[in-house]
Amino acid sequence: DVTVHSLRKAVCGQSTKCFKYLEPQQVSTTSRHGVRCCSDEDKSGMDGWVKNEDCSVWAKSRGLQGDCHKQEFYDDAKDICKSNEARLCTEEELENDCARESGCYEKNELVWSYSPDVIGLDKDDVIIACDGRKVGFQIDLTEHNVEDWIGRSFKVEMGKISTTNTESKSNIFDLNGNAIANNVKFEKTFANIDLNQASTSFTVRLNGVKNCSDDDSKVCRNEVKNKITSLLVLSSNDHGRVEVESVTIMGGGDLEAKIKILATEKSTYGRMLRQHGETTNDQSVHSLSLFRELQSAVEAEKREDRMLFGADTESSNLGISIAGISN
Repeated sequence: DVTVHSLRKAVCGQSTKCFKYLEPQQVSTTSRHGVRCCSDEDKSGMDGWVKNEDCSVWAKSRGLQGDCHKQEFYDDAKDICKSNEARLCTEEELENDCARESGCYEKNELVWSYSPDVIGLDKDDVIIACDGRKVGFQIDLTEHNVEDWIGRSFKVEMGKISTTNTESKSNIFDLNGNAIANNVKFEKTFANIDLNQASTSFTVRLNGVKNCSDDDSKVCRNEVKNKITSLLVLSSNDHGRVEVESVTIMGGGDLEAKIKILATEKSTYGRMLRQHGETTNDQSVHSLSLFRELQSAVEAEKREDRMLFGADTESSNLGISIAGISN
């Protein structure tokens, strides 16, 4: 069993009240910390709100749905601030003492800091790959937007994880086959990838291909490539970023092809990919974005084919169609 906890940063609520070694910490959203709220709106004359020197925000910590909040979960802390028409203070605002003298403080108190919301991560969203004593974690790019996860940290717990209603059947064993007494816990971070420098490879299944009697045929590969570039609405000058790496003929006009979309860096073609119809300067479109566009285009084409088939037309099976895309 694996549980994955989202992380947020807890920061010293007031610089003069914390030991120097008490640095900001990435902690689970299910841990408990103090609450200080900040507002970008003018709160002058409103009870409890203060605006400190060299700060552009108003802050408050006492009188937020009661007295001081020192032991709150992250989501509850956010709701407390929201109910006061405010938000959690950012790490920078807290470190600059913008929430100083806002009503509540305690020595060495860490309080929640604001960070942009992220999509929740569940164990079913993660592909776990075990290789001997190594464990790897991946996200299925066909199901999730990788941009939401780049550089994000998360905590992992592996072992026997039971709930009130369910007893876990899983466990971790040593080399002698003995169950390990305690669960294994650690923190991981998804790679902080620059998508503009990344290529994307995937496999497509195509139906109705006419010129593919030979896997290595240039005509066959060009037919596959033209289908991909036409769905992405690319100009002929931009076809160079789409490569057909291999073709496997299945028979009956069906085949599988491995496709690679190159990075947005200027290549030997001397230009960045530009979508057809743009007359302004070349705009880079990273390869993963194009992969998602292709997914959407394939789904749209399938819906159109189903509509044509339902209308009893003879045009629904004309030309090549993409039956599916895999990671």
